[in-house]
Amino acid sequence: MFIRNAHGEYSQPREVFTGKTCSVKGCTKSGCDRGHVRKCDSEGNYISRQVYIIPLCTKHNRSKTDEVMEVKAGTNFVAINE
Repeated sequence: MFIRNAHGEYSQPREVFTGKTCSVKGCTKSGCDRGHVRKCDSEGNYISRQVYIIPLCTKHNRSKTDEVMEVKAGTNFVAINE
């Protein structure tokens, strides 16, 4: 599964990711940031417009919206309302 950041203002319940690691494959940094993302294919084409929250480290949470990142297997995507 691949993702791109979905920066913006969203209202959603506060999810707690304390103690989790970043969801980006190969990253082992603390993932206490709530990353707003959209699922996409490996070329960055959105699969849907749904926005999700996943744990991301500060570096990956601040990445550009056009950067495609692969997530770890078993990542829990929390859907939010836009």
